[in-house]
Amino acid sequence: MTPCYGPKPTVLNDQKDPGLAILGSGWLGLALGKYLVGKGYRVNGSTQSSLRFPQLQEAGLHPFEIALDEEGVQGNLRGFLEGMHTLLIAVAPGLRKDPTLRYDLRIAQLIKELKDHDLHRVLFISSTSVYGTDIPRENRTHLDEKSEVNPQTEPGRQLVQAEKLLLSAPHLETTILRPGGLLGSDRHPITRLSGRTNLRGGGRPVNLIQRKECIEIIFQCLQNEWKDEVINLVHPNHPTKKEYYTQEALNRQIPPPEYLDEKREGLAVEPEVLRGKGYSFQFPIES
Repeated sequence: MTPCYGPKPTVLNDQKDPGLAILGSGWLGLALGKYLVGKGYRVNGSTQSSLRFPQLQEAGLHPFEIALDEEGVQGNLRGFLEGMHTLLIAVAPGLRKDPTLRYDLRIAQLIKELKDHDLHRVLFISSTSVYGTDIPRENRTHLDEKSEVNPQTEPGRQLVQAEKLLLSAPHLETTILRPGGLLGSDRHPITRLSGRTNLRGGGRPVNLIQRKECIEIIFQCLQNEWKDEVINLVHPNHPTKKEYYTQEALNRQIPPPEYLDEKREGLAVEPEVLRGKGYSFQFPIES
């Protein structure tokens, strides 16, 4: 049964013409922008290639070609932010494609350039990878927003640095959003895990969330003006990987992955801040 934490927050935002600039219109950013356009928002969306402009326009976004690098922000940042109430940063570190990239330095350049703009409210899409959930902690089975970060990967370490830079910038009001693994009808880990054998980590809990749940939470964050917070975007249901992916494969009638027998270990990330705000999860992680 999907956990429920009471009624959804009351919508407080009475802006007549709210505007959001989404820096990074990828799989999450584009879907979020399309959803918010349907809610009456004006949405600017950035992409690194003008070839994607038609895709953004079809979703109702106003497209801008903008790129972050270690020397500054390339593109029409002023036009991108003009008249916008909030900036949402949804640019992934990108270290898998290029391990030499310095994501933290790119965010530092963005922060520097934001000093020259009227926009002060920022939402930053980070990740639960900053916690290092595979590393045991004494007498702990769960983590929440008050837990210390302990990233075990270079992308995770650079995300932590980016978070610190944004939270310490005196001219910004930053909320850090840490999603777990994102699920969607067109994207699910089981498609690449199906049929694989001798997998490790089967006893670790999953930390997942549906993309549409993530979008709904971001909408509530915008509407209710949640500021200067860290919020875990993770569904509170945490079966083990072996339990979860075996069942997901059976539901799809495809070969399940085979995990080595391992005891339950690892750490579940809990959405304690959302729980405290009375948010009720709407979309189960199970298919």
